Amino acid sequence: MNRFLARIFGISENELNAFIWIIRSYLWQHRVQFLQIWLLGAGIVWATGAVVYMVGPALRSSFESPTDQSLTVIALQIIGASLLGGVFHYIQNMILEKSGQQIVASLRRDLYNHLLHMDVGFLSNNHVGELSAICMEETSLIRDVTGNIFVTALQDLILFIVLIGIIVYRDWQLSLVALGVVPLIIFGKGHLAKRRRALAEKLLESRAKITAWVSEVLFNARLIKAFGAEDRETERMSLIFDEQAKLDLSTLQARSVSQPINEFLTGGFIVLVMIVGSWRAEHGGISLADLTTILIALIAAYRPLKRLDDMGNRLQMGASAAIRIKKIFDSRSNIVDAINAVPLNVEKGCLEFKNVSFHYSSSRPILNSIDFIVPAKGFLAIVGPSGAGKTTLLNLIPRFIDPSSGSILIDGQDIRTVTQSSLRSQMALVTQETLLFDESVAANIAYGKPNASREEIIQAAKLALADEFIQDLPNGYDTMIGARGVRLSGGERQRLSIARALLINAKILILDEATSSLDNRVEHLIKVVMDQGDDLPTRIVVAHRLSTIRNADHILVIDGGAILEEGTHESLLNRKGLYAELYHKEGAGNTEH
Repeated sequence: MNRFLARIFGISENELNAFIWIIRSYLWQHRVQFLQIWLLGAGIVWATGAVVYMVGPALRSSFESPTDQSLTVIALQIIGASLLGGVFHYIQNMILEKSGQQIVASLRRDLYNHLLHMDVGFLSNNHVGELSAICMEETSLIRDVTGNIFVTALQDLILFIVLIGIIVYRDWQLSLVALGVVPLIIFGKGHLAKRRRALAEKLLESRAKITAWVSEVLFNARLIKAFGAEDRETERMSLIFDEQAKLDLSTLQARSVSQPINEFLTGGFIVLVMIVGSWRAEHGGISLADLTTILIALIAAYRPLKRLDDMGNRLQMGASAAIRIKKIFDSRSNIVDAINAVPLNVEKGCLEFKNVSFHYSSSRPILNSIDFIVPAKGFLAIVGPSGAGKTTLLNLIPRFIDPSSGSILIDGQDIRTVTQSSLRSQMALVTQETLLFDESVAANIAYGKPNASREEIIQAAKLALADEFIQDLPNGYDTMIGARGVRLSGGERQRLSIARALLINAKILILDEATSSLDNRVEHLIKVVMDQGDDLPTRIVVAHRLSTIRNADHILVIDGGAILEEGTHESLLNRKGLYAELYHKEGAGNTEH
């Protein structure tokens, strides 16, 4: 059955299944509105059919009894039916538009929710720009499909059948001539469907990639300007847009090639009906009024038939969009809660790695047999050359990724046995790349604790040494900072990120080269804040400058995914190994605090 329907619509079985899934998941929720729309559609079909049907009686009355009052009655009936059809059409459009907007809103909401719950690996392997294009542009095509395919197409099909029924009723012999065009149009549509589908898929994929590329170029505008690459990027943009224009043109040609053929075929068959009908009228086989009615019904019937062919083009785009959307929904996160997961109960904040290894499929190990314990309120520093596996180790703690073997415990609880939400609520993460939203300073600081009071926000800002520069901003804590905090300096953005982490008062604080954008004075003061106090969190720090972690309780030196050295700052210097080499290389030994 599915294969038969797919051939009828000119789409693949996978695309048909994607449509069926959308109908079950989203259209079914609006079945009452669609029932109203279809009832109104029935009214529109009735009104159109009534107008066409009454042409014959009107003409007979005009020819035979021009002064008869029945002509006036028929004229009023035609006007009334036309008015009703217009009113039905208006109401139908309003309901259809409202339900279409609601369907798209629900689809986008679920799609964004699904993406936000996918693991970091999935989001890293799929360009954000392409995902955004699918969420915004391709979901809009679904609304077009729901309106034009599941409503207008059905309505036009019924209208075509009704109008052909009128022709059959007036003269069944002429109806056979009129219907001769239908198999020709269907054959042509099926012949072009495969090429249309392939072009539709390429067009959507190309648009998504262009959206991703444009967003990437604009995000890296400073880099482009710094290297004077504006002309080079403009030239590359021109080539990409030219290729896109060619693909758009090819798609348009594939969509439009059937139109002149269909116009020629329908025009030819109308002329054929006129010739055959005139011959039959001359021989008394049909009245002139009935022939005129048939011709009007035929012209009216060919109009929805041609619209159905155009909807086939839209269906191709909608089908390609539906299968790309469903592909995202079918993706499953590799990081999921265990069936019997329980909330994490953190009383102290002791963190333990037990023989932890990690590697991506069919690749060399990134971490190999990592063992360490960070006691409650302890300060662990992790150092090592670039590519040693430091950030990967940090990503294991909040379960952005899971270890290939071994276990990670917090207060004796394996983090894979607790819920992700409870795990991440107990920790704060600050990365080298500052992650900020185009909102106010206060909203960014309170992102992890939306109900925080203004006093709590200010206190966190003071601890991060951000209050002073915030007070100098035009609107203080209510100043909008722009996309990704573009209106702030790198150090200011970093201090906001640290304030955001300090505000939630987490049991575990993770800093991944989080002070790399700060000057020495501010870095030292923030280090003092993190080293003092009665209610300190457990701190795990990857240091950019080793002077930051001189007071760490324990230091791990990682190279090649394994712990090469460990100990305190002084003991590692005395060992004169990799740590001492890194420390002296950056000149930290000459810096006094």
